[in-house]
Amino acid sequence: MLLISFFPAIGKMYHIFMKNSSNMRNNYSQEKKNKFFGSPDLSKLQEVKIDFRTKIYIAIGADPEEAKTRYLERLVNRNIR
Repeated sequence: MLLISFFPAIGKMYHIFMKNSSNMRNNYSQEKKNKFFGSPDLSKLQEVKIDFRTKIYIAIGADPEEAKTRYLERLVNRNIR
């Protein structure tokens, strides 16, 4: 900022650059946001009970036992770290 006070032309260019970069950031963040995020259709999924309070949903043709073991492995690995 000390350089900007000694050279006003640099200060003007700096402010123009910062103004343009903030506009670019704002445009990017607006484009990136999702307009709609729908829930999956549970009628097309199969319910797998893990325990008395936990249920997961998988594709209808998938193996429920494999899904249950994969879920429990992820749960154990998450708690170890």
